[in-house]
Amino acid sequence: MAGIVWFKGMVVALCFIEISPAHPFIRRVVLAFIAIPPLALLATAYYGETLARWAAL
Repeated sequence: MAGIVWFKGMVVALCFIEISPAHPFIRRVVLAFIAIPPLALLATAYYGETLARWAAL
């Protein structure tokens, strides 16, 4: 699931937002924002109960 989210984010960034001609700094920022949701999905899948306890402080 996380791989699909990452792939769709990359397609949007490359085809619709067209980050290829952008300045390298902007490109890295956009790619970082694309990487965050799949990493959050993986963290929730593996550490869901722990993250829920941390969020319920």
